[in-house]
Amino acid sequence: MKYVLLFKLLSLLTITTQQDTFEVLGGSVVVLAGENATLPCHLKPSISAVNVKVKWIKIKSLDNISTVHVYENQKDVEAVADSTYLGRTSLFREELQKGNVSLKLIHAKFSDSGQYICGVLTANWNEGAAEVTVSVKGEGSLPMVSIRSPSDWGLEVLCKSTGWHPQPELVWLNSNGQVLPAKLIETSRGQDGLYDIKGLVVAQTNSDQITCRIQQQFNGHMLQTKIDVPNDLFPKSKMEGLIIGSLLTIVFAVVIILLCCVHKRRINTEKAQSWARSGQNTTCIVFKKRHGSEDETAVLKDGKDVNVSFMQFAKSHIIQNENLKKQLDFLNTRKLDYSDVVKCHRTINLDADNAHVDLEVNDKDVQNTGKHPQSFEPNTLEPGTEHVPVEGSKNTVEPASNTHQRFKKAPCVLAKEGFSFGSHYFIVEVPKNGWIVGVVKASINKENTSGCTVQEGCWTLRHRQGKISIHDGTMLSLFMTRETEKVGVFVNYDESFVSFYNVTHHDNTDKSGDHIYTYTNCKFENCQEVYPFFGIGSLKTQNSKLIIVDPVTND
Repeated sequence: MKYVLLFKLLSLLTITTQQDTFEVLGGSVVVLAGENATLPCHLKPSISAVNVKVKWIKIKSLDNISTVHVYENQKDVEAVADSTYLGRTSLFREELQKGNVSLKLIHAKFSDSGQYICGVLTANWNEGAAEVTVSVKGEGSLPMVSIRSPSDWGLEVLCKSTGWHPQPELVWLNSNGQVLPAKLIETSRGQDGLYDIKGLVVAQTNSDQITCRIQQQFNGHMLQTKIDVPNDLFPKSKMEGLIIGSLLTIVFAVVIILLCCVHKRRINTEKAQSWARSGQNTTCIVFKKRHGSEDETAVLKDGKDVNVSFMQFAKSHIIQNENLKKQLDFLNTRKLDYSDVVKCHRTINLDADNAHVDLEVNDKDVQNTGKHPQSFEPNTLEPGTEHVPVEGSKNTVEPASNTHQRFKKAPCVLAKEGFSFGSHYFIVEVPKNGWIVGVVKASINKENTSGCTVQEGCWTLRHRQGKISIHDGTMLSLFMTRETEKVGVFVNYDESFVSFYNVTHHDNTDKSGDHIYTYTNCKFENCQEVYPFFGIGSLKTQNSKLIIVDPVTND
């Protein structure tokens, strides 16, 4: 209605009170792009419109109005029409006598869609106007499908179609109606507002028939073309050679992997038998799946006095540290059972051959000399600084051929035996002036282990300046409610996690231990062994000692 009033203002028409008035009736029309359309407009009653003024306008917006066609003094006035419509509009002259002032629009374009006003002014200054809605759509052309030159993996099939609106989608189907992955789909839009689309698919030797389907989702309109793909067009010799070569490569790789796994399994079996002969339990079930509806506090405590400060700290920082969220998820989905952990207690012997030269190393303990001026505190070692052996230390400098096995800048030592399967637990009595305990990959960089993180193959717990921290790339500090003098380290190689326990107030045969932290999703790749790892916090403090606690045997 607002467009009708607007037309009256534009035409400078005045409303009269004469009784021989009339009504103008409009309507709507849907036309395919490129075809002719009739925009309906009639007078009621059907009085003659030969001597009236007829004006058609298009309303794009309130401040954007185009004149489409003007009929006045029994002739068309083309000079006032918008250039877009010149030569494309006309009235039905033979129908004017019947009051039909409909407009004929030739070769409809997508840009012709929109709202139109049909206005009529008689010689008696009677007036009327009506709205007409035009919708132009493109149903597209039948898809044209062709076979292009063969590629390395089959035949390329091309499909093209033009004149779509709204934008369509192209889908390739095989003879069973299953969707095929397209190699290429491109859509472009022409100046007329209509869409052109093309697609490319690679047909395999088992594709006897392929369908190119183009469809519009909003109205379900669809056009499709099928094409048969003859088998004799495929480049058989080249494809078969590539397939056979690929299969042979895969088979060879699988055989190598199987041989490596069999060899590794044999070594692991021998280790397990050795542990069995020494009286150590090799079957450990450490964590049980959580059942029921216990809250997380009950799961963590389980009737024992655990480190509640860690849970409180984790909750308050859950948004800031994604790793803490994983930690909570792990603890909430597994029920800690220290009685099963302690069953996996292993005998650990230290390897003096790879220890720092200033450490005194026995099988069960490691002690610093207290004579070296540098410290192992994280991030305090200067790059390029080399340690000088201290005269009188138990570990003398190895010949040049063996020095690469030793830790160069950090007072650290590895165990003699590593783990590559199963579950293992060991306990170490730690000093009060700084330490590091955990497991590391055999490939650890011994030139400089300061700040080693999980990304570099180190899963460790560190004590520094009275604080315990983890090294997952964040240097996160853990708040402890008890002193930590004995630390238990549990490694579940098969399920890829490493857990730490505070066993300061428990005998190593006790069935309880305070959980400190668990590294989850540890990347123990390619059956690579991980070794127990120990470090003394500072070489400046004399008689700082770290002691391995062996499992208690029942005679």
